[in-house]
Amino acid sequence: MLIRRKEETDRMKYFQGPGWILALLFLSLICGWALFQTFDLNGSIMNSLALMVVIVSPLFLIYEDWAKKGLVAILLLTLPLNISQTQFLRPHIGGAQGLIISLNGLALFFLYLLLFLDLIRDRQTDFRLLPFAGLPLIGMLFFAALSLIGAPDRMLGFFELLEFVRMYLNFLYIFHYARTEKNSHWILFVLLAGLCLENGIALLQQVTGSSLNLRILGGHEAEAIQTIGGDRVFRMGGTLGNSNSLAWYLDFLLPLTVSLLFLKHPRWIRTAAFSCFFPGIVVLVLTFSRGGWIGFLVGGLIVLIMRLRRASLRHRFYLGIFVILLLAMTLTLLAGFDNPVKERFTADDNQSAYVRLPLMRVAWNMIKSNPITGVGLNNYTLVHHLYDQTSEQVSSHFPYPVHNLFLQLGAEIGIIGLGFFFLFLLMTLWYAFRLASHCSGLEQTVGIGVLGGIVAGMIQGLVENATIGSYHLLPLWILAGWASGLAHELNKPAEGTQ
Repeated sequence: MLIRRKEETDRMKYFQGPGWILALLFLSLICGWALFQTFDLNGSIMNSLALMVVIVSPLFLIYEDWAKKGLVAILLLTLPLNISQTQFLRPHIGGAQGLIISLNGLALFFLYLLLFLDLIRDRQTDFRLLPFAGLPLIGMLFFAALSLIGAPDRMLGFFELLEFVRMYLNFLYIFHYARTEKNSHWILFVLLAGLCLENGIALLQQVTGSSLNLRILGGHEAEAIQTIGGDRVFRMGGTLGNSNSLAWYLDFLLPLTVSLLFLKHPRWIRTAAFSCFFPGIVVLVLTFSRGGWIGFLVGGLIVLIMRLRRASLRHRFYLGIFVILLLAMTLTLLAGFDNPVKERFTADDNQSAYVRLPLMRVAWNMIKSNPITGVGLNNYTLVHHLYDQTSEQVSSHFPYPVHNLFLQLGAEIGIIGLGFFFLFLLMTLWYAFRLASHCSGLEQTVGIGVLGGIVAGMIQGLVENATIGSYHLLPLWILAGWASGLAHELNKPAEGTQ
C-alpha cells in the first residue's frame, strides 16, 4: 500500500505548479478542435481523433489505471459507434475495402502498449497470448491466411485478415480484463450506456423520420423508407446505418438486459437494464428485421427459461404471467389485425427473402469445389459468378455475398476453418453455461445473458452476411471474451487447494 501511494505521489509531481493549468488548457483546445472537425461532414473524424490521442498519450503513462478504464470504455462503445477511416481504398462488395484505421484499433493499440510497459517493468500480469479459450480462433486465423494462397485478390484478403486479428485482440484483452468483479461491473456499465445511447439515437431517427446524417459517428446513409404491404414505413438504422445491422447489435445485447432484470443486487444494474430493455424492444420491432425478431425471441426465451429454473415460486408466477402476455401480444400482431409486423411476414417483400435461397446454392457450390482452402478470405464476390448454376443467375442481378454467415465463412476459408468457428461458439456457450450453473449473482447473470445473446446473434447470422473481421461480429468477440474470462476464474480455487 505504501509503495502504491508513493507511485501516485511521484505521478502527481508532473502536475505540481502552474504547469498543469497550461496542460489542461492545451488539452481543452485540442478537444475543442476535434469537436469542431466533426461538423465538417466532408472530412473524417478519425484525423482529429488520431491527432488528439497522440497529443494526450503522455497522460496515459501518468494515470494508467484511469487510462485503462477510459480506453476499455472506448473499446466497448465502438460496438455501436463504428468510427473508422479506410486508407488505400479499393471499391469492393464484401469485407474490408482497404486498410481500416478505427477508433477501436486506436484504443486497442494503447491498451496493449500499457500492457507491454507493465511487462517490461516486471509487474505481475497473468496475460497469455494463447489462452485455451482462444485456440479455435488461432485455427481460424491459420486457415484464413491459408486461403489467401489461391485467392484472386490477396491484398483484399490481407486487409480482411488484419481486421480478424483486431477482433482476436479485442477478445483477448476482454478475456483478461474481465476476470475481476470490479472490471466486470465496468464492462457491464459501458455496454448498457452504449445500448441506451443507441436506443435514444434510433428513436430520435424514428420521430424525425431522418437518418440524422450520422456519418461522423460511424453511420452511413441507407435506404430507410420501405414499402411493406402497401404502407411506406421508416426503418431506422441508428449509428450502424442499416436496420438489419441495428437489429443484429440488439440481438446480441438485449438478452443480457433480460437476464439483468432478475439481478437483485446492486439495484443500479437492474434499473439500468430496465431503462435499456423496453426502449430496445421498441427499436427492435421498428427495425422490421425478421431475422432480428426471431433471433431475439429464441435468445430471450432461453434466458427466461434459465431464469425460471432459478427463481422463487413467487417470481416464477410473475415470470409466467409475463411470458403469457408476451406470447399473446406476439400472436395478436401476427394473426390479428393488419399491421406492418404481420405484413412483414405475409406481404410481398420484392423477393428479398426468396433471393437468399439461390445465394445459398451458389455458396454451397463454392464450398464443394474448394472444401479445404475456400475461395479466399474477402474474395467471395470476385468469383461467385463462376459457381452460379442457378436458373435465376442470381449473382448477376444481386452481386452480394450469401446472406448466411456460416456459408460465407465456409466458402471463403474452407470447412475446416468453419469448423474452428463452430468449436469456438460451442466453447463459449459452454463457458457461459458453466457460469450460469456454478455461480451466483453477477457472474451467473452474465453467463445466462451471454448464452442467450450469442444464440440470438447466430440465429440472425443465418440470414445475414458478414466476414470474420466484420464490425457486425464485434459484440460476439466482446461477449465471448467476457464469459470466457469469468469462467477461467472458476478453476483457480480448485488449483490452489492442497
